[in-house]
Amino acid sequence: MSTPAQIAARAARTRRRLLLAAAAFLVVLALVVGWLLGRAGTAQTPTASSSPQASPAPSATADAFVPLAGENLALGQYQVNYPRTPEGAVSAAIAAVQALSTNDAQALADALTVYHGLENEQIPSEDLEEEIEGFLKVRAHGIDRDRPEGTVFDYEKFPAPASYFYITPIGVWWEETDSFTVDVRILATEEISDGMGLVFKRRYIHGCLMRWEPSVRSGDWVIEEVRDPSMQDFYAPKEEDYTLDNPNWTPISFPEWDDSE
Repeated sequence: MSTPAQIAARAARTRRRLLLAAAAFLVVLALVVGWLLGRAGTAQTPTASSSPQASPAPSATADAFVPLAGENLALGQYQVNYPRTPEGAVSAAIAAVQALSTNDAQALADALTVYHGLENEQIPSEDLEEEIEGFLKVRAHGIDRDRPEGTVFDYEKFPAPASYFYITPIGVWWEETDSFTVDVRILATEEISDGMGLVFKRRYIHGCLMRWEPSVRSGDWVIEEVRDPSMQDFYAPKEEDYTLDNPNWTPISFPEWDDSE
């Protein structure tokens, strides 16, 4: 398992690739964000009278965060229509991260369009294919960056048919930035295989700014901006940020998993 300490030790070697990946990531999401902002510009801005009650960020004394369930399913499988509360925003963000637990291009396209609130937009298929191709290239950069020392990874052949990418959210932090946006960070354990022999686990922090959008699904939380810390310029991983021992994280509990066990 590639630990945060190992990632930090390779930071100097991978700085250039990290910056290139960050730039590519911004390009990949430009179309999605553009569609979202274009629609948001014509939508009515929520007023203070319709704002949810403010909720503080989770404290170190909280036992666990239990994600809320969406009231409906988009495309028959993605939970949507979360309550207009900070907890609803966090639950939607967790569902969005879980939905990226695949290397299948069509499944990724579906997940990204749903959780950016774009499943009803008429996005040209060639544009969407280009977006997903770019997304997978950014994912490949991350695998190459974080893989254990001494392993081999063929960037050009990713994703191979037998590859997989499993994401398990384990911790969360959030901050309500205003009456209709919530900044969310999710600590996840990821198990990765390139389908050609490379298999490893890593800890990764997903970040996103969630926005309440009244024009989507009669009102729902959507991803306005991806804010993964590792995509920021000059990001320096700290081992203590990747463990639930850090009091900033509130553990995530999935009751259905507990029941099945």
